[in-house]
Amino acid sequence: MYKRVLIIGGVVVALAAGLVLAQEGDAVKTKVLSGTITGAISSPVAGACSVLGFTAICPSGPANCSCVTMAAAKVTGNLAGKGVGVVNITVDSGTATSGIGGSTCQAGFGVASLTTTLGAGKNKFVKTESLNLLLSLCSNITPNGTNAIVGGFGIAAAPAPSPSASGWGTVDGSQRASDVVLKLKGSITQ
Repeated sequence: MYKRVLIIGGVVVALAAGLVLAQEGDAVKTKVLSGTITGAISSPVAGACSVLGFTAICPSGPANCSCVTMAAAKVTGNLAGKGVGVVNITVDSGTATSGIGGSTCQAGFGVASLTTTLGAGKNKFVKTESLNLLLSLCSNITPNGTNAIVGGFGIAAAPAPSPSASGWGTVDGSQRASDVVLKLKGSITQ
C-alpha cells in the first residue's frame, strides 16, 4: 500500500514539475531588441497625417504641419521580425529650433504600422503592431548632406499588438534625399 502511494506521489510530483517547466517556456520575457525600418519617404502633404492618434499631434497648429509617408517600408531585425510597414509622420515646422531654413530641427509625430514574421519552420508566426514615434528631424548644415532623425518609440496599445507585446526604446535614423533609415532599439516584453 505504501509503495503504491509513493509511486502515485512520485508521478504527481513529476507531472507538476513538467507543468511548471512548460509554463516557464510560455512565460512573457523582456529583452533588449533592435530593428530597422527603411524606405522612400513621400513629398510633404499639407496638414497632419490623421485626425486621430499619434500622427494627429500638431502643437503649433494645422497650418504649420505636413505629412510624410513611407508607404512600402522594409522591416528587419529581432524587434519586430522581417516584413513590411507603413510609416506616417506629421512634421511640425512651427516647432523649428531655428528660423534659418536648412539648418534646423523640427518635431515629428509618427506611427509605424508593421506586419512581420518571426521564427522559422513550425515556430514561424505573423506579428502585427503599431509603434508611436516621437522624433526630431534635423537638417544637415552641409548641402546635400544626410539629415538626422532621433527620438523614441513606444508600442501602441491600440490597435492591440498580436501577439501581445509592450515596450519602448530609442530611434536613431537618417535621411538622404528620399531614402530614410530608422534604427530602433528598446526593451520589449513579449
